[in-house]
Amino acid sequence: MKEKMYDINPPQEEEKEVRKESRKKEGGFGKFLGGALLVIILAILGVWVFVSANTVEVSLWPTLSDFSVNTDISFTTEESEDAILMESFEYEEDISKSFESPSMDIGEKATGIIKVYNKYSNSITLVSGTRFLSSTEPTKQFHTLKKISVPSGGNVEVSVIASEAGDSYNIEAATFSVPGLRDFSPAQLYYDVYGKSEAVMTGGRQEIIKKIEEGTFQATEEKMLEDARKDMITKISEKIEPDYVLLKDTLKIELLDSGAIDAIEGQEVDNFVYEIKIKVTGYRAKKSLVNDFARTYIRSMIPQNKEFVDDVKVEFVDVPGGAMDAGDKNVNVSTSVYSIIDKDSIEEIVVGRSKGDIARYVSEIQPDLSKSVQVKFSPVWARKSSGDPRNIDIKINY
Repeated sequence: MKEKMYDINPPQEEEKEVRKESRKKEGGFGKFLGGALLVIILAILGVWVFVSANTVEVSLWPTLSDFSVNTDISFTTEESEDAILMESFEYEEDISKSFESPSMDIGEKATGIIKVYNKYSNSITLVSGTRFLSSTEPTKQFHTLKKISVPSGGNVEVSVIASEAGDSYNIEAATFSVPGLRDFSPAQLYYDVYGKSEAVMTGGRQEIIKKIEEGTFQATEEKMLEDARKDMITKISEKIEPDYVLLKDTLKIELLDSGAIDAIEGQEVDNFVYEIKIKVTGYRAKKSLVNDFARTYIRSMIPQNKEFVDDVKVEFVDVPGGAMDAGDKNVNVSTSVYSIIDKDSIEEIVVGRSKGDIARYVSEIQPDLSKSVQVKFSPVWARKSSGDPRNIDIKINY
């Protein structure tokens, strides 16, 4: 039998060869990929180890201490090199307020007319203030307001007033005895002389009322002016521009007009509204000029090894007695100071060093700090700073 001839490899053998070639290719690619990753990792490590920070930020928190000093500062209304220019201002204001009327304990006595009868054989004279007792229960006592003479067998009318205030004395018509006649003789006189009223006694009352008495308006006006002076600083500070400082001791209040709007003196009323019109005058100065003076003065007073924070406060000490148009004002200048930061030395330390070394060395030359030194690199993976001091940012935090 003739052998079969093939012009190509048998199918099984061809598949085996393809698989071998595929394994060879896969093995080569894997080795390539692994090598590439290794190179990248080594490159990153090299950058991390050798690349320097582009910029370095060093943050410091110096220990602050309070510092204040009193001095005189001169103000004037004209341009001067030796004093700060101040400007005058004025404004008018109407102030009205409701007030409760004063409480008054009102006691009024009842009055009326008594007709006095005399059945005695002789005429009788009764002095002013003679007492009459009513026959009512309880008995009420009245007094005559004038001297009278009552003829025998006749009668005379006389005005009387109650001994005490109160509406209980507004009694109906009654008969009255004259108790003072008990001490005279003959005894019959007490029974023969008596009085009678023919109408109700009126006008008696006892109560607490609200009434505008004499002096109420004057006291109210004084109280409103006193309150206006207390509120003046706050109100004027709101009115003047924010870039000005108020010179408190130059303020004056002038009363232009005043009066009650809805009541008069002597009126019985629970409440009334009182109004005053005032004019306020004074002086102000630009804050920038005052602050420049304060900073210059603080600079001259603190030790040479100290620095002060940006916030400098100026407080004017009140000067007693009236307004001052110009002259010296006593002020208190205050701020916070700290030991000077030696930036030149810090820049020398920072160059070419790691974060830890920078923080440690800076702490040694700046021991007066309230917090630990903080160091930031950019990029963050850098291990040391560059050699360029222009890339160093020293921040001082208060």
